[in-house]
Amino acid sequence: MADRSESDILAIRRLLKDHRAWLAKNSGQSGRRADLSFHDLSGLGLERIDLSHAKLTGAHLAGARLSGARFIETDLFNADLSQVDLTDAVLHAADLRGARLDGAVLAGADLRGADLRKGAIVLDS
Repeated sequence: MADRSESDILAIRRLLKDHRAWLAKNSGQSGRRADLSFHDLSGLGLERIDLSHAKLTGAHLAGARLSGARFIETDLFNADLSQVDLTDAVLHAADLRGARLDGAVLAGADLRGADLRKGAIVLDS
């Protein structure tokens, strides 16, 4: 995991909180769609997070724990998802074009409609 400053961690938390409010449009809270493009989220524990419709173009998520997470119609174009735990994650219609998924755990993951063109999935032998 990369060394992150306290301000980096607070900025990521703020973006995730705003995204949660945006997804729950009827909550009365203001929010906005998360744009975490090119952010370093490697090694983070984000189990069961809902990042549906978020923008994660080129994001570095290597080694992140994302089991049970939701990525419905999420932009993961050219993201690094190597060594990620996506057990039981939902990636309906996710844009995974050019994404690295080598060593990722995809047990029970739902990839219906996901775009995997030119991605790199390397299976362990």
